[in-house]
Amino acid sequence: MDPPFCAREYLGIKTLTWEKHIEICKAFVTNDRITVRSGHSLGKDFLSGFLSLWFLYSFEPAVVITTGPTERQVNKVIWGEISKYWRNSLYPLYGELLTNEIKIADDWYALGFTAKETNQTIGKFQGLKGKNILVIVTEAQAVEDVIFDQIEGIMTSDNSKLYLAGNPLRTDGYFYRSFSDPTFKKFALSCYDSPNYIAGKEVIPGMVGRKWVVDKEVRWGKDSPLFQARVLGEFPKQSINSLVSISSLEKSLTKTPVKGYKVLAIDPARFGDDSTAFADVTGGKLNSIQEFQGLATPEVEGKAISLIKKCDYDFVVVDEGSMGAGIYDHLQDAIVDINKARKKKGDTLLITEIVPFNFGAAPFDDNFANLGTDAYFWVCDLIEKGDIRLIDHPDLFNQLSSRKYKFNLKGKMILESKADMKGRGLPSPDTADAVVMAFWQSIESDQAEFKTREERKEEDSEYEQSLEVNELTGYPVRREREVFV
Repeated sequence: MDPPFCAREYLGIKTLTWEKHIEICKAFVTNDRITVRSGHSLGKDFLSGFLSLWFLYSFEPAVVITTGPTERQVNKVIWGEISKYWRNSLYPLYGELLTNEIKIADDWYALGFTAKETNQTIGKFQGLKGKNILVIVTEAQAVEDVIFDQIEGIMTSDNSKLYLAGNPLRTDGYFYRSFSDPTFKKFALSCYDSPNYIAGKEVIPGMVGRKWVVDKEVRWGKDSPLFQARVLGEFPKQSINSLVSISSLEKSLTKTPVKGYKVLAIDPARFGDDSTAFADVTGGKLNSIQEFQGLATPEVEGKAISLIKKCDYDFVVVDEGSMGAGIYDHLQDAIVDINKARKKKGDTLLITEIVPFNFGAAPFDDNFANLGTDAYFWVCDLIEKGDIRLIDHPDLFNQLSSRKYKFNLKGKMILESKADMKGRGLPSPDTADAVVMAFWQSIESDQAEFKTREERKEEDSEYEQSLEVNELTGYPVRREREVFV
């Protein structure tokens, strides 16, 4: 049965109108392997849901397997589409609709499960072979090769079809290689081709529109790897002088982070296009990011003090360039005041230390021109090695992957300036700066030297007893804690 005809006349789907969607559907009649790289919100999951039902009810008996990297992607997105079309079909569809399953007979069914489940049960695909079988993999760029090895093992019948759909964020893996594999029929979907973008209004509900695309032109810049992947639907053309790849950033979402301190880093900005960014990390794990525009200095300090009281950080790192020096001084005083009040109440004292960070300071590694370049290279190297787990934050990914370096007149590596980045149409890397400062302070270069909070509290308590008292302030003279080498 022709897929577009099935959508119209049997399932009552009225949104299959984009010529690119129709072309992909028709390709299933004459091709066994289809791969689609797509920009953001261009209907790849809409097609997955509809094609599942088309195949299931066009061949007798049929097996349809849907999988993806996350529970949300499979349960909520793909099977949300499948359930909706099954219930709203113009004609009653036989079989029983269950959770992530349509059961018609023992050898005739559709089933959905995550790639994570498959990884934990290596034999998950075993026994799923059928005379007619369709395997759909959504967000295929995030699915590891071991899963595709299992999929290949069940694609043995004459009518075996494989549909891959994803964002081209990684330049390695099965999904990436499928675009150079002659057995695959290949498609690319750009946000600029969206009917909603072209018309300047919503033509197809839920599809990406002009407002989102224009926003990403400004926020990410047309030259950035993330723009290439999530807007143009192209694999990023990573510059040889970039610090970290989009592929490594995507992989970091599932890595096991190294141990380290609990740190809040602040990259302050007052007015203009730049943002004040707060990054919260524990060891190699990024917990959260907060960004604010137009935040006055007292508001930055107030926000920081509120977070310090709530979270009891080991360290708070402040970019002391420009307006940051005053914030650093005021937070030092705030810690003293907080502990003075806590001591009167008999409460536990904070051991939080306020640490200044100067991007232009001398580096620890003489190959770099300054501390900022040293820190960026070190943190990006940890990301590449898999020691850091990030959160899915497109702006952060864009800033990290877009920033380049060059060599100065002394032959030392130095980061591209913020002015040069803006000249390329890219935003100021405020969020990336905060994240880099946080990890730089949180992760010890020698993990054997890492001390737990309990060990630090005991060490600090013993140390405080040995300190001289400043005659002017009445408080102990604290030591300077070195940023690790």
